[in-house]
Amino acid sequence: MRLISRIGAPIPTTTFLRAAFLGNETDKLALLGFKSQITEDPARVFASWNDSVHFCQWTGVKCGLRHGRVIRLNLKGRGWQKMPSITKLRLLGLSVNSLSGEFPPPLYNLSSLELISLSFNNFSGNLRSGLGNYFPNLQILYLAKCQFIGSIPSSLANGSKLLELDFPVNNFT
Repeated sequence: MRLISRIGAPIPTTTFLRAAFLGNETDKLALLGFKSQITEDPARVFASWNDSVHFCQWTGVKCGLRHGRVIRLNLKGRGWQKMPSITKLRLLGLSVNSLSGEFPPPLYNLSSLELISLSFNNFSGNLRSGLGNYFPNLQILYLAKCQFIGSIPSSLANGSKLLELDFPVNNFT
């Protein structure tokens, strides 16, 4: 396999693979910070979350090959109450947990998100009026049975990439 840079020069395969494998230390620290706030792990999801395995191979974590950054975090149904903050995340699946409060503020900094699945949690409050503006790449938004109130932000209609919304069993007006 031969890799070519944007300017047309060949990239040594070992350099590319090393960068992809090493990943980003910031993402690893964010995941470990998330793990440190978990008090119970009956499914032993975090058994693989240690230095014996690269963080891109941890349960529920998927990294992109290009930059070695976390792009998917799928930890559905684990009973957690905290949210990690990983900047290059494209898919966030935290449905069926015990997350509560308003729509998680750390998510507003994750403009690369394409799928947000937070259904079956204990959220409350309003969604920000400009919600759609924070997620220009958003394609799928699942917020079923979350107890949100107020109106559905009209800015969600602005998302040209938005394909699917799932909001049943909330208290929207």
